[in-house]
Amino acid sequence: MDRFAQFAAVAAQEACAQAELKPREMDRYSVHVVVGSGIGGISTLTEQHKVLLDRGPRRVTPFLIPMMLADMGSAQVSMVTGAMGANYCITSSCSSGADAIGVGWDLIRHGKAEVVLAGGAEAPVAPFQPFNRTRDGFVLAEGAAIMVLESVEHAAARGAEPIAELRGYAATSDSHHLTEPNPTGQSAATAVTEALAAAGLQPTDVDYLNAHGTSTPLNDWHETKALKLALGDEAYRIPISSTKSMTGHLLGAGGALEAALCTRVLAEGLMPPTINLDDPDDECDLDYVPNAARSGDVNVVLSNSFGFGGHNSVIVLTRPGL
Repeated sequence: MDRFAQFAAVAAQEACAQAELKPREMDRYSVHVVVGSGIGGISTLTEQHKVLLDRGPRRVTPFLIPMMLADMGSAQVSMVTGAMGANYCITSSCSSGADAIGVGWDLIRHGKAEVVLAGGAEAPVAPFQPFNRTRDGFVLAEGAAIMVLESVEHAAARGAEPIAELRGYAATSDSHHLTEPNPTGQSAATAVTEALAAAGLQPTDVDYLNAHGTSTPLNDWHETKALKLALGDEAYRIPISSTKSMTGHLLGAGGALEAALCTRVLAEGLMPPTINLDDPDDECDLDYVPNAARSGDVNVVLSNSFGFGGHNSVIVLTRPGL
């Protein structure tokens, strides 16, 4: 396995263990897998390209293709867990992991799956300063996050205790530029409002928001603008942070990791900070929880994921039974 697929396989096994889920002892076709990756096995590709140049084509590993393909994260998760339902890889740049979770949510709510192992994995690879005046780009990171998504009925039938409830998901496209966000912020704002609508919630219900927050000049300006458009005056009330300031940017796995972190925010009522935010940009004037975590009563959280190519994906999570 390429390193990214190893991350996915281990994370999935840990998720199943925590959820006390044993796909091999269930109807295996009822357990589906959706794992996003923006790049896939780039480490393998890079290594084997050097082998090609230095030693010739006969020395290139025959495992090159099955190791570099982006879907091998989801494929390996299926194999190590025994899940035999649908098996998808979502590739939508830095929105991949969030979109994988959203697709898993759709599969369950439309009655096509009872259980979905969903998330993201990436292995490309420091300090980070989102929303700071002198920010100049993100720090590359790697890893994986996998969630066990279940229908309420299936979880209740096996006595599973939910950590959080996935209540809403929406995705839009900027239709604008390869790397630059749409300067109006409207498409990203629409993803936020549609995700809230899917959850049956209003901006007044939101207690915390995990920003995409990449620490690039354009993203942070435009994300701030989009949040003001989507949330109105509530944008100034809601604590917002970029956990990428501490984890780095996991690219296609970032949205999945941040969704997982949001479940901990709900469980513990502790909102993570945006570290190294010592000189806030005047244009980034929302409450970005600078440098120190904050306690509070958290029932509803949003997680933003935006990707090159204009992908905008938003997940809404709540405390169970809210």
